[in-house]
Amino acid sequence: MQESDAVPSTGRLIGEALDHWATHQGRFWMIAGPAGLVLTALSFAGPHISPLLFGGLEPVLDFRLVQSGIHVLLIALVLYQWFKYALYDDWSQRRRTLLGEDRFPWRAFVSGGFIAFWMLQWLLSTITFTLWGELVRSQMPSQEDLRQGAPITWLVHIPIGWIKEIALAALFGGFLLFLPARAVGISWGPGQAFHEAAGTRRQMIAIALFLTFLLFVSERALNIFETLVLPPHISGFAGLIILFASTLLLRVTELMTLYMLAHTVSRLFVLKTGWTPEPYPQPWTLDSTARE
Repeated sequence: MQESDAVPSTGRLIGEALDHWATHQGRFWMIAGPAGLVLTALSFAGPHISPLLFGGLEPVLDFRLVQSGIHVLLIALVLYQWFKYALYDDWSQRRRTLLGEDRFPWRAFVSGGFIAFWMLQWLLSTITFTLWGELVRSQMPSQEDLRQGAPITWLVHIPIGWIKEIALAALFGGFLLFLPARAVGISWGPGQAFHEAAGTRRQMIAIALFLTFLLFVSERALNIFETLVLPPHISGFAGLIILFASTLLLRVTELMTLYMLAHTVSRLFVLKTGWTPEPYPQPWTLDSTARE
């Protein structure tokens, strides 16, 4: 693989990603609009759909876990498309050509390794959160002790959710070249992706941490906004609309950070490997070849 001596700084990569996002609003909203609405609807409809679909399994299956898994899967499908757009200037045309083929082009929309890598983060996140919950419950005083004034364990006040996200960003950041490699059909394993990232691992970890922090700040700002805009007397349909809008804004912010992740990591992938897309035959070229 080809080494590059001119690897941009982390700040420059983030700036380029922001500029790219700002100048490609049509491409962004074409995917982020429907995806944001679906993810927001999933958050709101989940508690109502759960009894209908999983009523008999409620004692053994927490629908919040299923809901979280679906959320991560949808995010992975969106991120795969944005890696394609970041790596292929003519991805829309290539996808249309692939859709015209006789066989359904699964790799135009999904890669098993790509999805597995992204879902692994969710699996580790779920395990960590579950184990932490068990630890907190084991340290909580009994109901009788609480009635007698026993203090609640300090573990309850630790923001484990965001500590977990930061730890995962730091852990997986060095392996992120695996994603663009899978998006272009290079069959790297995580170990080889980590090896190929030599010289850029710190940048990728810094990018992952920055985007995680950006999402954290956005969520906190929206929580403060909801507290100020939703006083106790606002309820019913008006309150529901405001909550839906704020959740949608958070989901769009999440999608924006993933758009930036795809752009920055793809940039580092191209710089590190010297990869360029092969010319893709035009539909009329395929037709003429078939006739011959």
